[in-house]
Amino acid sequence: MCGIAGYVLQAAEERPVSDLLTMCRAMAHRGPDDEGIEFFLGNQPAMPQGSYPASMSQARFAHDVALGHRRFSIIDPSPAGHQPFWSEDRTACLVVNGEIYNYIELRTQLQQLGYSFHTSSDTEVLVQAYCAWGTDMLFRLRGFWSFALYDLRKRAVLLSRDPLGKAALYIVPLSRGVAWASEIKALRTVAKPGSFTPRAQAIDDFVRHGWRDLGDRTCYEDVATLPAGSFAWIEQGRLGTPTRYWQLPAARVSEQDVSIPAAAEKVRELAGKASEVVRRWA
Repeated sequence: MCGIAGYVLQAAEERPVSDLLTMCRAMAHRGPDDEGIEFFLGNQPAMPQGSYPASMSQARFAHDVALGHRRFSIIDPSPAGHQPFWSEDRTACLVVNGEIYNYIELRTQLQQLGYSFHTSSDTEVLVQAYCAWGTDMLFRLRGFWSFALYDLRKRAVLLSRDPLGKAALYIVPLSRGVAWASEIKALRTVAKPGSFTPRAQAIDDFVRHGWRDLGDRTCYEDVATLPAGSFAWIEQGRLGTPTRYWQLPAARVSEQDVSIPAAAEKVRELAGKASEVVRRWA
């Protein structure tokens, strides 16, 4: 479990570094091992490459994109897995919460395409997979995730969640932009006034039925979730319409639709894949 946060502004503004740091530190329990932030002005980093010293927390400078991360180190716990994580050609920068279960297989495929790797992390595989396949990579991923990836060539941020929405990703409008985070409370620092007005219908639904986050809305008026199994682009501080890359079939397969031998073979295939994942991490 990690925590991601960030925002995209409609135009560059001089904003304090503390805004992003406060967002990240509101989720410190999600990532006690490391913290990373990155700022961009157009298609260039807004600050020189390298870590941000403690004295930077009070600094202000012009930027239009910010990425933040709190790390819980599991795969490749070395400093090499620090996020935000850059692609090898430095055209994409990524923060991710989650785990890509088939990252070893994907890394092999990418190596066959000529990509090289300098860590053993699934984060590096994810950012290189984007460089190779763009959003089509989402059809290849197995695991759970929420991520924000800044494509410096497109000057746009790509948000995505795993098919079942196990990893949370909340979104709120700013006065002149859009922000996101793994937890709602991290958005209070930057949200525009009124965003956290309680939504009466959501409260009634929860008290009466125990329902929550229906239709990707939350108990606050302007805080929403990115739909599970979808991705969306943020360009010039505006969130585009989410695109579904996966959803549950509208109808269940019945015994008339598949033969018993074919069903048995599919079960063996899936059980074998699950066993391989368990064996790898045992």
